[in-house]
Amino acid sequence: FRLNVREQKLLKDGQPVTLTNKAYLTLLILVRRAGQIVEKEHIISEIWADCFVEESNLSQYVYLLRKILGSRPDGNPY
Repeated sequence: FRLNVREQKLLKDGQPVTLTNKAYLTLLILVRRAGQIVEKEHIISEIWADCFVEESNLSQYVYLLRKILGSRPDGNPY
């Protein structure tokens, strides 16, 4: 996988992966904070700063990202 921040695209083996804007923003936050614990409140405040959303919205995007990313070459999930 390669995340092209300038073009806001996720590439897998050089091919674009379709992501919604919110899924892309969720992934971007997680990549930028790789190796750190990212609290869900932080992600929600970054993505939905101007409105109230249910925690389940974030859960759906994380589920979607896990499904898209699948497993690492060693078999462990991303």
